[in-house]
Amino acid sequence: DLAILAKLYLNGTLSLNERFFVMKMMYGGQTTKYDFHYTGFDEDLIAEFLTEAGFCEIRRIPSFGLFNDTSDMTYKGVPISLNVAATACVRSEPGALPQVPPDNERIFVDMDLGGE
Repeated sequence: DLAILAKLYLNGTLSLNERFFVMKMMYGGQTTKYDFHYTGFDEDLIAEFLTEAGFCEIRRIPSFGLFNDTSDMTYKGVPISLNVAATACVRSEPGALPQVPPDNERIFVDMDLGGE
């Protein structure tokens, strides 16, 4: 969550090393060619992009609960990730606001991540 990371970075009580760590969370550690972040979002920005892409029922969630990864990370007691769930919706006509399809038209995906 870029807004949260920006607040942390501007926190006057952080040491130089702590601010550097927050900066690496913003831009990636840049230790490999895959460890770069090219964009950052806050809740308002991601909601706008998702709406424009045809999603609705956009909501922030604390965790996806799928993996033990940095999407559940906290720093200085503050959750730093922007975990969002949304529903793919339909537009009645171009430019119209997306609408949630009736339950009988929704597509549900069951993710089998392996295991027993």
